[in-house]
Amino acid sequence: MLDYVVEDVFYSRVRAIALKTPGNSAVECNGREITYEELLEQTDRCAMALSELGVRYGDRVAFMAPPRPEVIIVLLACSRLGATFAGLGLRLQGEDLKYILDDAAPRIIFAPDSLDGRKCADEIEALLPDGSDQQVVRLSIQDDNGIAPEFEAFIAGAEGRDVPVSGHPDTPLAIIYTSGSTGKPKGAEITNLAVLTSVSNALRRIDIADVRALSLLPIDHVAFLANELVMVLLSGGAAVQISRFDVCDVLETIEKKKITLWCAIPTMLQRIATSGRIDDFDLSSLEYLWWPGPLSEQAFQIIRGKAKRLGVSYGMTEAAGGITFSDPDTPQERLLHTVGRVLPSLEMKLDDVDVVDGREIGEILIRGKQLITEYWNRPDATSAAFTEDGWFRTGDLGALDGDYLSIVGRKKELIRSGGYNISPYEIEAAIESHPAVDFAIVVGVRDEEYGEAVVGALSFVKGQTAEVEDIRSHVRAKLPGYKVPKHLSTQDGIPFLANGKVDRNLLKKQLGEVWTEICKERDKV
Repeated sequence: MLDYVVEDVFYSRVRAIALKTPGNSAVECNGREITYEELLEQTDRCAMALSELGVRYGDRVAFMAPPRPEVIIVLLACSRLGATFAGLGLRLQGEDLKYILDDAAPRIIFAPDSLDGRKCADEIEALLPDGSDQQVVRLSIQDDNGIAPEFEAFIAGAEGRDVPVSGHPDTPLAIIYTSGSTGKPKGAEITNLAVLTSVSNALRRIDIADVRALSLLPIDHVAFLANELVMVLLSGGAAVQISRFDVCDVLETIEKKKITLWCAIPTMLQRIATSGRIDDFDLSSLEYLWWPGPLSEQAFQIIRGKAKRLGVSYGMTEAAGGITFSDPDTPQERLLHTVGRVLPSLEMKLDDVDVVDGREIGEILIRGKQLITEYWNRPDATSAAFTEDGWFRTGDLGALDGDYLSIVGRKKELIRSGGYNISPYEIEAAIESHPAVDFAIVVGVRDEEYGEAVVGALSFVKGQTAEVEDIRSHVRAKLPGYKVPKHLSTQDGIPFLANGKVDRNLLKKQLGEVWTEICKERDKV
């Protein structure tokens, strides 16, 4: 029987906490502290301002920025209005950004006027359809200001007006785009019910009283929504935001801001572990440090004594965050080789089971109210993702040791690198759009830092050639940096099966061996 389903609205939960503990810190960013009382007041004003601009129930409101207080305020305002928040990560550009803007069709888009030399607002306006009534709200975002003055002006004029709380549990709170194995990303609609249920059950498993959480993930990442935002505010804690990942910045923030809770992408922990700087900082405030997905043994051994408790989880966008979490007393061996037990708000089973090396391995299927109910504008994808009796096909292969889950691999060729799901097909298309390239194939290979590294092989048009770095630059102009292959082999010997299809398994093995040698040579330097 499923347990602890939360039938509520995110805004209502935060409002109740704000009324109970108004003076407690809710958000800290660039030296600016926002209390729960201030957060509630600014959220209400933002909801009124959005309403004045025509935002109604079911509309989308987008935001491009690093983690910032304004992002939290807008998301809470969307929850109050029954609108849907769409985070636009700073890695989005070109065709990827245009696709999401066209698909989500947000009524209002908040964006930096300029950030790190990039004219974000201009870029977005150029991608909007001619004659569009969509409005871009420009913000001057700098590392040394807590809230952009334009945003303060935007919400200040709404004082004295009021709008009803229109959201309800089944209203989509956010839409997060996740790549599939067939190319263009799908918009997963995450309801208030789903994310509140997911996070509330995770908090029970984590069991931490004083939450001061580090927040630095891209705002289009489900872990930002669930773990760095909803989890923190539901617990009455404080989100301490920094704009980007830097080893020393992270360690210094943990020390100075007395961080107690951190959900760290394994790639981040890998970089910290190999930096040689972890012992230069006092991390004794860390009550709970956990990571979603497998972590290398090298990194695990270095970080194992740096927090009072360690944890591991497994999750995905479509489950509004965590699917499994380890118990507080999980032995370290299980932390390294499993991803914990399924949350009580979900059912889980393995489908199409086969025995491999003495273990029963199958595709992980899940069911419960913390799941999405559909992909935005994609009934075909929704139908393909669910069985007739409501089980969601994760596409991941797993094995069970008692009730502890291990992740074995992926059923399809989807690449998971640095916390992102990446389709190889759109990368192949980008490579093949280079005039000198005839054919390209992309796979993910095991990598200690990223989990998987994006690598590929290509052949040139007869009589033509190009430098690999020129091809990678060509891809970088079309796709976000994390999708650019870290290595490209220029070869004519791409293996094919008898049916004419590429033998991806053999190519993956070949490129994996090449990548291993590259990493060994790099580590010698």
